[in-house]
Formats: sequence, C-alpha cells, structure tokens
Amino acid sequence: LSGLNRDAIEPMIELAREWDWELRGTWGPSAELTTNRPFSGALVTDLPGTPLAQQLREVGCPAVRFGARPHPGDDVIPAVLPDLAMSGRLAAEHFAARQFRNVAFVGHNPEDTAANMHAAYVAYRERATELDMTCHVLSLQASNREGDSASDRKARRTRDLIACLKALPKPVGVFCFNDIMAEQVGSVCGQSGLMIPEEVAVLGYGNWGPGSYPHLTLATNR
Repeated sequence: LSGLNRDAIEPMIELAREWDWELRGTWGPSAELTTNRPFSGALVTDLPGTPLAQQLREVGCPAVRFGARPHPGDDVIPAVLPDLAMSGRLAAEHFAARQFRNVAFVGHNPEDTAANMHAAYVAYRERATELDMTCHVLSLQASNREGDSASDRKARRTRDLIACLKALPKPVGVFCFNDIMAEQVGSVCGQSGLMIPEEVAVLGYGNWGPGSYPHLTLATNR
C-alpha cells in the first residue's frame, strides 16, 4: 500500500484480514522498495513513471493505482478513479431534497476543463438546473501579488470569499471541491455573521475528517 490516505487504507486492511491476505507494508508517496521479498500485488498512488512503479514492474508485481484523474500510463498500471460526475449529481440532489432553490460551487477555476473537479462541477450544475435550482459558481482565482506575504494572500482570499458568499441569494447550498475548502467556507461564514445551515449549508468532498476547524460539523460527499 503506497501513498494512500487513512480513509482508503483502513477499509483495505479490514478486507485483507477478512480475505486472509498478508500485508507486507505501507510506503509514503514516491517511495522505493526496500525488500527483495516477492509480492503478489500492490496498491499505489504513484504514477507509472515513478521509481516505485518502475521497480514493481521490474520484479513482475502487478499494481493498481488509486488516483484522482486519468493518466496516459493507465494502460501500464490500471487505475481506480473516483466518479466525480456522480459526486456532483449527488451533491445537487442533496440540496434539492432539502428544498434549496439556490446552490453554489466553490473551486479553483472549476470551468477550466483541466481542473481536477471540473467533471463534478459540470454534473452539479447540470443536475441543479434539471431540479429547478439556480447554480452559482465561486471561482477561486490565484491572488498572488509581488511583495505579498502569506498572511496578505490569506487575508485577501478571505475578504474575497466573504464578499462572494454575502452576494449569494439566501438560503444557499454550497458544494466545495474538498473538505478543506468546506471548512474554510464554514469558518468564513462564522466570521461574517452568516448562519450555518440556515443561510449557508456547506457540503464538502472527500471525507477527509476533522481538519483545522474541529468545532465545525460539516457534511461531506465521498
């Protein structure tokens, strides 16, 4: 098991025990093999060109990659990828079931076809429209300016996000491209006096667990 997060590893370990598999070890991302003992298979996050992936091929060990997006080397190492479009549709249906008429998507340039969550955004927007909801997009742009400190950039992003959230019609359901952003949106709502979930309902993605704002209890889409 290489480079997999906790939420991915724990169910695999449980299944491995149930199936009486022997787990030889786990490695961090882009690790290298440190043993010559043979393996029956490997679950990795490494792309096909990394040293670990190359070593696994050299010793004849079949591998499966867990990734976020397709890669040209998926014919070399088969990949298991999340169904981002389904996640977007489920997020829209989540808000529709709660009778929201306005929803929003928060992400880094989600309308860019190269963006990680583009497929989720498109499916979310289309399903929201089908369910008679108005979908808004809060596109987070790079805000680096010469001479800026990290605190300057964070303060400006926070101000921009507050302005965008306040401008949205209320109540509004907000789907964020990951749980970290969902936590940030929840924190910003608290700073600006917006009530969760009465005015702004926040839905994350990834089920990453408590992060920097453990006092917030937010829904997530996994």
